[in-house]
Amino acid sequence: MAPRRGTNPASAFSKGANPSRTNARRQARVNPGAEDVIRLKTARGGQANRLQVAEIFTERLESRPGPWLEVVSTRVSRIRYDFGLRQIHVIFRDGTPWVYDQVPYAIWTRFQRTASYGRFINRVLNAYPYRRGEFTADVGS
Repeated sequence: MAPRRGTNPASAFSKGANPSRTNARRQARVNPGAEDVIRLKTARGGQANRLQVAEIFTERLESRPGPWLEVVSTRVSRIRYDFGLRQIHVIFRDGTPWVYDQVPYAIWTRFQRTASYGRFINRVLNAYPYRRGEFTADVGS
């Protein structure tokens, strides 16, 4: 049945349906963990603040580092990607470890294929949050 002329088609929900919960459930299928946000909102009777939402999503992050890759570079010694935390770990030739946070997997694949690791770090990875790492390049891990 087509909506009547002059009415908003988006408001033609069936009786009793809540559009915000319906959209959130759709989002939950796309984004695991969104269902927890729905529960938090309904339990509180309103909106969840950003800190509560961040706590829900960060609880699920687990470190799943891949193997170290030896690279041929004048600046970089080893690299690896942490699939759980979405981080790139870099150990420079002088032994200094660095972590680049919130890096998508597509950037990691580009980083592996780059002709110049130092140039890629300066032009691409330095745009992401980074900090000094607290790890060593164990050959077995």
